[in-house]
Amino acid sequence: MQSDKSKIKFLGLYIVILIFAFSILNSVVALAQPIKTPQQAAQELCDPPGSCPISTIDQIFGILKKVVQYVYIAFFFVAILFILLAAYNYLFARGDAVKVASAHKELIWASVAIAVALISVGAAQIIQSFISVPK
Repeated sequence: MQSDKSKIKFLGLYIVILIFAFSILNSVVALAQPIKTPQQAAQELCDPPGSCPISTIDQIFGILKKVVQYVYIAFFFVAILFILLAAYNYLFARGDAVKVASAHKELIWASVAIAVALISVGAAQIIQSFISVPK
């Protein structure tokens, strides 16, 4: 009878082999598909041809830029609120270690919100550079 450790090791190895096999199968299937231009792929999504409200890649980037702008603004507002709340907690902590630690955590989360906002702007540019076709 096998021990629990050897069963867990065998199960882990089995899962790794399955993931590897599926990734190879996925890449083989992807290579078998014909390569389409972005315009061809967009036209396939339209039920009656020519009825799509988005017909060019530039329109998709316009929508993406608007979404990123709203996310950017929202995260900066959240960051400002966290910074103000942390400042309030620092002022009224009066030496209480728990309140100071809470204010410190709020400042950390404010910096995370700022980082996410900045990454969202960078991600939009990276996505646009990958998807756009050079002219």
